[in-house]
Amino acid sequence: MEAETALDGRMSVLVLSKHEAVRRQLVAHLARSPQLAVTGASDGRMAIAEVHPRIVVLDLSGLDPMTLARFIALAAESDVRLIALASVHDPRQEGQIVAAGGAYLLKAVGAGCLDAVLEMSAAAV
Repeated sequence: MEAETALDGRMSVLVLSKHEAVRRQLVAHLARSPQLAVTGASDGRMAIAEVHPRIVVLDLSGLDPMTLARFIALAAESDVRLIALASVHDPRQEGQIVAAGGAYLLKAVGAGCLDAVLEMSAAAV
């Protein structure tokens, strides 16, 4: 499966979060960019298969280590760039995500930092 851009040429971004409020806020924020086609979902496996995103923004809140490992593997096999958002710094999670070529951000850094990392990630994909 190859990651794609949206039909209109915009970069396809999938926001994954179990928390509807977090997901809606991230989608609304990122969708302000005319270069991005942003979708949100709570079920990552199904959404990645349906959306074929270039970039996945993953909310790490409440993810157990096994689920995180599955997301990392799924992103790798789908050729998707992973940007993980954490509420609290976890060096083990950070190491796993960075080793897989993803980006690890603390939510406290704010939306501007997420925008910058997203731009760099889009340029690298």
